[in-house]
Amino acid sequence: MKSSKWTKDEIIREFEGKGLGKKTLKQICKENKLEVQTILKKLKNKGIIANEKDTLREIADKNGTSPIDVLVEVLVDEDKV
Repeated sequence: MKSSKWTKDEIIREFEGKGLGKKTLKQICKENKLEVQTILKKLKNKGIIANEKDTLREIADKNGTSPIDVLVEVLVDEDKV
């Protein structure tokens, strides 16, 4: 069975308003079975400065965006678990 990939609209529908800004990047990666270093490189390639111990709120604040937008960059085109 082929696993499906996250889209921006699905990520927003699933996670917006769920307090994800309090979760660290490392927690998000673990919950979604993603490699932290791979996601850090993905974010860096999109111009987003992040550390695995940062919360999504901290990453968003450092980069002038919102936690949901950070999560979109993390999850879009990744396999759903």
